Parts: sequence; C-alpha cells; structure tokens
Amino acid sequence: MAEMKFSVLAVVPSLQDQSIFIKCSMDIEESSVDNNNIYVLNNKTKHIAPVNVIVDRNIIQLQFREWVIPGDEYLVITDTGIESITEVKLDLAMMRRVTFKSDVVSEVEITSPANFEACEGTIELKWKEISKKKFEKAFYLEVASDNNFYNILYRIYVDEDKYKAEGEHEYRLLLKEVTDNSQYYIRMRAQRELNALNYGNWSQKITFTKKGLVEETPQTDSLKDTDVTPEVVGNAIEFVDRVEPTKKETISNGISYSLEYERYADPLPDYFSIEFPYDVDISDIKVKIVREDI
Repeated sequence: MAEMKFSVLAVVPSLQDQSIFIKCSMDIEESSVDNNNIYVLNNKTKHIAPVNVIVDRNIIQLQFREWVIPGDEYLVITDTGIESITEVKLDLAMMRRVTFKSDVVSEVEITSPANFEACEGTIELKWKEISKKKFEKAFYLEVASDNNFYNILYRIYVDEDKYKAEGEHEYRLLLKEVTDNSQYYIRMRAQRELNALNYGNWSQKITFTKKGLVEETPQTDSLKDTDVTPEVVGNAIEFVDRVEPTKKETISNGISYSLEYERYADPLPDYFSIEFPYDVDISDIKVKIVREDI
C-alpha cells in the first residue's frame, strides 16, 4: 500500500481575518510548526511580516501581528521540517505568492500638519481623499510615538460623525490627545467599515512636534561664536563649549576635564556626547556645532 503524501493543498489569504490559511492533506503535528520553518515575506518591501502560527487539525493559520497591506504581494515559504500527526514530513518545501485584495481604491493625503512641523496650541488634522472611482468618506487614523508604529498611542475610526467637511473630499479633525513637548507620527487610510473588512493603503507617514510654552531667558549681549573642543572619554566623544574657565568637573570614570561654557539660555546643554562601539582617536577630527534658535 502506497504511503500517503503530506502536502499543501491550498493557500488562502483573508483580509478580514488578517491571516493566511494553509490547508494540508493531513492533520498537522502542532509542535513541528513555528516561525523557524514557516514565514511570510512582503515581496515589495522585503520585510518579513511578524505572524502568529496557529494549527487547527489540517489548517495552519498565519495571523499577522501588523496590518496587512492590500495589493502587496506576499511570499509564503515553508520547509520540509513540518510533520503530520503520523510523523510524515512535508514532501516538498513550498513558496506561494498571495495578494490581499480590497474593494477600497481611494487614497488619503494628509495636508496638515506638514511633515516635521513644530506645532503650537490646538492641533488640527487635515486631509483629503483621492480616488478615480469610489470615495469611502470614512477613515482610520493611527497616532504613534515611533515611525514604525509599534508604540500606538491611539487609533480611531473617523466617519462623518467625527470629522468636519472642509470642501469636496477634504476633511479636518481636532487632535485632542496630544500633549506638549512631544513628537508624534500619524498615518491614515480610507476604510469602509469599523471592523476593517475593507480598507485601502496607508497615507504617507507624517511626524510633527507639539511645543509647550517656554519661558525665554532675556539676552543682554548678542550671541558669540563658541569654539567646541572634543575630548575622548573611553568610547565616547564629548564636545564642551569653551568660553571662560570654570571649576573642574569629574565624570563617572574618574577622568577630569574642564567644563567651560557660557550659559546663553535655559535649558542649554553643557555638553554633547556621541558614543561609538569602539574607542576613538580624535587627533584629526573637525567639529562644528551651530546653534539655531527656534
């Protein structure tokens, strides 16, 4: 009697489930499947997508831990280490191409704040929806503290009950959850339903800062040019402003250096430190630091 082959029968992407389902010819030994022998690669960005591997009888579910990008091609790759519950190994390594399809074709362009803008007071988000076909008039917004959107501060579904129309397919929304003296990253997409059954691609990522009120220190004299002298401290270089000598200071490793500076305004750093993975030689280094008042 011929031995049954253990093989992959189908690979099905699901935007609704944020998953790829792999159907096999036999029930799968759960302990034989992990992120070392099965993974998903975004063929456009060349980024390995983080996934949770879930086994249910003869189905392997690869559940994405980040948003799937509609329209991008993903490569599903397995090796022969996967086994059935009868200890039959997968007959061949596999690579399949899949694409998550969405009915949402419109795109979002954030028009305010501008990228890298320093904002004050109330922050108003403005955007427009661009499409050659259907307009969704509903959106999904994410605000994060990092540009990879790993640390999401909040996310919100934005429809006509939350935004105000600025013009034809142009909208605005107050960002009430931002605090002073912080940097934020935002992105937005058109989305048909709250539960993300259908959504479009993300807008360009925008970053901005929200400045608080800073009490300025009055300056009686015009700013002076300052010579900056680098000093080696192990594997770090410290740049110390030298204007008029002041008392000796001691750093953590016990080496003394002259901390000589003139305070122009508060807060002004006494020195800048750049750390390297190895000890450094600064015999030929040239450094220029330019102060720019904001």
